[in-house]
Amino acid sequence: MYDAVHMQHHKGNSDHRDEKGDTVDWLSIYRHGHDGEAENPWRYVFLSFFRDDVGAIRRELRKRNNGDLFGYYRHYGANPDKPIAWGVSSYGRIYNWLFFYNGYHAEHHFRPKVHWTKMERFHQSIEEVQKQEGVRTIKRAHMLGFLDPDLPKRGERKDTEVGAIDLNHPRAVR
Repeated sequence: MYDAVHMQHHKGNSDHRDEKGDTVDWLSIYRHGHDGEAENPWRYVFLSFFRDDVGAIRRELRKRNNGDLFGYYRHYGANPDKPIAWGVSSYGRIYNWLFFYNGYHAEHHFRPKVHWTKMERFHQSIEEVQKQEGVRTIKRAHMLGFLDPDLPKRGERKDTEVGAIDLNHPRAVR
């Protein structure tokens, strides 16, 4: 996803809006500006994440047909063979508060019906099993996953045996 957006940025090079009010560069500082001017830097920084055109990104990723459609640092280093380890989590309080506990990504993939307001409690109920199963966590928000000091090199993967999970345990949240 990052690569698709980044390449689109290079195609447009922070271009001005066209007659239809659109830009080639999805990240252009002029995309949401007024009267041909660049947008206020504070608005740009704090609102850009919420403005992503998910449909356009999906279409671009589908063209590539390489699996990038499912995200990157939310899954990079995860274990696709273990449901409990399908995602990568990040537990920063501010990040999770701002993004509706999206950092609890491994938990979300493991039990997608658990409401986001219960993710922290759910994580606490399965934390030991997650450690045993090698669920990957990163210290920074997912969008900064490339800065993670423990980022595995491409092609490296830690394989561990699949263990049993007792969801009837009194602390398990559903």
